[in-house]
Amino acid sequence: MSVMTGNTTTGSMDEKLKNTNFDHAKSVSAAPALAKLQAMEAAISLYLPSAFKQSVEQAAREDGTSLNQFIVTAIAEKLAALKTVEYFRERAKRGDLEAALALLSRKGGELPQEGDELPD
Repeated sequence: MSVMTGNTTTGSMDEKLKNTNFDHAKSVSAAPALAKLQAMEAAISLYLPSAFKQSVEQAAREDGTSLNQFIVTAIAEKLAALKTVEYFRERAKRGDLEAALALLSRKGGELPQEGDELPD
């Protein structure tokens, strides 16, 4: 079973949208949706096993989003997680373990005082 996230017929969606005049839609309620379509960068075909597709459709319904939006959000979350891992790997390269341990084991400082509590 395939999940279509865009038009895959001859000619890309970008080309079709670039050649379409949406000026007439400015006064109609569909204008925001058309503006989003104009901003689309790519359309792909996504083939999922039937059982997996059914699970994703159910999750999207429970999330109150379309299947397409659910998949786009999942991809965005995965990319953010990967970028976060890469950020911390790069940041760790600049770290100095000895300096950090020295900072943590230094003497001095004050114990928490009354009023330093975090609010509930």
